[in-house]
Amino acid sequence: MKTIAVQALIDLMRSETPYALFDVREIGEAEAGHILGATFLPRRMIEFRIADLVPVRATTIVVYDEGGKRAERAAATLRQLGYTDVAVLAGGAAAWRQAGKMLTEGSNVPSKLFGEHVHDQDHTPSVNATTLRGWQRDNAKFLVCDIRTPEEYARSRIPGAFSTPGFDVGLCMPDLKDRSVPVVVNCAGRTRSIIACETLRHLGMENVYALENGTMGWVLSDGTLEKGGGQGLIEPSVAGRAAAHGRALKMAQSVGAAFVDPAQIRQWLAERDQGQSNVYFFDVRQTVEYDSGHIDGFTILPGALAIQRTDEFMPVRQAQVVFVDDDETRALIAAYWLRRSGFPKVAVLKGGVGAWTDAGFGLTKARQRRAPLGLAEEGAQITPVRAQDAAQLVNSGTRVIHVDTSTEFAKRHLAGASWLPRGWLEDRIASLVPDRGQPLLVTCRDGQQSLLAALALKRLGYRDVAVLAGGMAAADGLAVEQGPDPSAGEPKDFILPPYAKGVAGMQRYLEWETKLTRAQT
Repeated sequence: MKTIAVQALIDLMRSETPYALFDVREIGEAEAGHILGATFLPRRMIEFRIADLVPVRATTIVVYDEGGKRAERAAATLRQLGYTDVAVLAGGAAAWRQAGKMLTEGSNVPSKLFGEHVHDQDHTPSVNATTLRGWQRDNAKFLVCDIRTPEEYARSRIPGAFSTPGFDVGLCMPDLKDRSVPVVVNCAGRTRSIIACETLRHLGMENVYALENGTMGWVLSDGTLEKGGGQGLIEPSVAGRAAAHGRALKMAQSVGAAFVDPAQIRQWLAERDQGQSNVYFFDVRQTVEYDSGHIDGFTILPGALAIQRTDEFMPVRQAQVVFVDDDETRALIAAYWLRRSGFPKVAVLKGGVGAWTDAGFGLTKARQRRAPLGLAEEGAQITPVRAQDAAQLVNSGTRVIHVDTSTEFAKRHLAGASWLPRGWLEDRIASLVPDRGQPLLVTCRDGQQSLLAALALKRLGYRDVAVLAGGMAAADGLAVEQGPDPSAGEPKDFILPPYAKGVAGMQRYLEWETKLTRAQT
């Protein structure tokens, strides 16, 4: 097993070498303290995500955990999948701390840190919830533009707010400016509000403000969120879209973003799919637009989310990134912010989706997910059992192990099942099932995690292991239960959004976010 020392990892992170750093613990563990810049990739998700995250299998990859065996197993999995330059951080996160290096709390920290830098450097104007409520009380003329996703807006919003999701607010800038009233943009917290406000300012709007601390700040100042239909979407005019495009083009050109044509995209897609080049392809339109027809191979990542979640989707920062929009504007805005955040190679498909179809290339409406690496070859060693046969196994004393997330287990599991997440399988199975001759039935949501888990159990010496074909999605006729496993302890495989953590949780989060720039110096 290849290892890398703390100082060698620091040197790698400071170099120009393309690399990816993965925290392979469960995301709740990683959120509690991780190396800044690491991508959360729980061991159970490696086969499902690694081909998209790191297409080139010769790329340098470093994995770590707290200092146990999970990173070693993750590295072994990566090598088995064909990755040739994989190292484990010697001593893991514990060694990083012992070397006097800081572990960072939170998720999507690089993007949130970037947002705070933008706030400080560009002197982002803001209003707080108290001021905004005063404007409402005084019947002042102003607009509130909610730049969260349409789904977030539909759940609840600042009273009277309109929906202008992500960089769609940039498309609306000329029309908003023509209204000659103050515009307040908000998200749930800070980052998207800051980026949206500065987007409008860079596009030429002056009378615009970020709502300080977003909807969380509103709630913490005793404001009530509106539910129901809301004011709806602000649609940009044709003339407004054209004007916004010209200004967005200047923004992107000012930071060196490039244009590429459809032929180059075709070549890069082929190289990515053949593992010859690390390229990330993102469609920054809204979901309804993406689903109406998109370029096969492009991942949906609407507008501002592409800037807020860089660590989740672009672990190799030296890789080529490509954005596409229907005409260009939102892609140009995304390219501006990604270049400004430090990504060296960012391009926009010239002419957008229209140029792609004009070149004679088709679109797809299907959301095709890549098959987990190694699943077909590995899974061939086990024949899953149908629900009818599974019922007979359970009735005859077979022990049921559910290896999916705690959320999936609580949602629906076979009656009497024990929860043992796949990421912890090798470490905990012996205490749960000490007898390796005990018949086992492994389940998960759709049958994929359970196949991989069953193979691991067989390698550990468990002799009688079956898998429920299709997982819980195909469990019709079987006795099922809901709720957590009370014997499994506190799950750490999910992260609650800060606005779901109550008043104290929101206050802690906002205090943490506003101090990010000081914490990292």
